[in-house]
Amino acid sequence: MLRLRSHLLPAGRAASPLPAASSLHRLLLFLYSTSTTSTSPAAQFVVEDYLATSCGLTPAQARKASRYLPSLKSNVNPDAVRAFLAGIGISKADVATALARDPRFLCSNVDKTLTPRIA
Repeated sequence: MLRLRSHLLPAGRAASPLPAASSLHRLLLFLYSTSTTSTSPAAQFVVEDYLATSCGLTPAQARKASRYLPSLKSNVNPDAVRAFLAGIGISKADVATALARDPRFLCSNVDKTLTPRIA
């Protein structure tokens, strides 16, 4: 903080208290202010859409299943689970049926949970 103050203010003013309208004060308010940035809907991961488009669930099934996956923020792990299941010969329809019954298995860790049970 002192280093920032010494770089932004002339040497004579560095030790004096800052008036409310100083440039450093405005800069610090800007740096430490909390602002929310809106994320565009296209960049946001929506679990319900992912379940319907990628996993083969109907919109009603996807809506119901998404309630069990509130912490799912990305499709990286679910894609890995689906790829693992496809690699061992499970069809997309069977995956959709299993997801409709228990969608939480989509959050399974492939290396720690699924692979040891198959091997």
